Amino acid sequence: MTDQATLRLKSARTWWIFLMLAALVAFVAIYWWAVLTPTGQQMENAALEGAKLAAPAEVQDARDSLDVISKTSLIIATLIVATIGFIHGGFQLGATGVAIVALGVGSAEVLKHFVLPRPDLIGAPSSIAHNSYPSGHTAIAMTLLIAVLVVTPYRWRGVATALTMAWATAIGAATLAARWHRLSDTLGATAIAVGVGALASLYLLSRGRVAPTQTKKYPLRVIYVTLSTIGGVASLALGLTLSILVSTRLAVDTNDYRIGLYDAAHALSLGICVLAALLFWATWHRLEIPKRH
Repeated sequence: MTDQATLRLKSARTWWIFLMLAALVAFVAIYWWAVLTPTGQQMENAALEGAKLAAPAEVQDARDSLDVISKTSLIIATLIVATIGFIHGGFQLGATGVAIVALGVGSAEVLKHFVLPRPDLIGAPSSIAHNSYPSGHTAIAMTLLIAVLVVTPYRWRGVATALTMAWATAIGAATLAARWHRLSDTLGATAIAVGVGALASLYLLSRGRVAPTQTKKYPLRVIYVTLSTIGGVASLALGLTLSILVSTRLAVDTNDYRIGLYDAAHALSLGICVLAALLFWATWHRLEIPKRH
């Protein structure tokens, strides 16, 4: 292995360690502010109530998207990930893809139902006071996206990731529109997916399975990533701007405040999920799992 290849692998290892630790810090910080502080609960409850004021067609589209996710569809999707990994890289890669989904979804469900409480700090209607951190649906969507990125051959990674990302990053926003989850739930689940993906990447690297790729560049992939980055940054900026304007200019007991925070949360969910997925994808730039014969 050349010195350049060795440096590229060391750089990837550093990035995956950073992402794993950053995901952990982000998960704890989001839970602390959004769930354990009165301000966080008040703003997220208001955004959840604001979803009632969304257009009925938007709510129905969100519910239709979420209805696609079931135990059966999750099993089928996971089997597809396993098959792609097995065909390309053997049992170890296929099992790693399955582990990404299982660990991400399993940890989200355990944390939500058994570990992380939601204290009643400000009082809220029972319909929105339930604990929902992190989002299981977002964890499913984002871990499937991460798993697809890891197991797919470099040649087809751009197409596979782009198709999966369009669906996965929209699921978090859909849970908000359907009033199933809060913004913090989607962000916490996204942090879990990225952290588990980084952990799996480090495992494959430690087993000597990751190598620099010598394949050609793909201009359409560059264009897609560039446009997605612009879209993600724009959505993030819109969400932050709306959050600041709504919080500083509107009374908290008005419908304008609630719908404004909902719109902000919707934009933030899309922007952060897209940028998190792109960041993880970037750590695999010009890296692949060599095909086993």
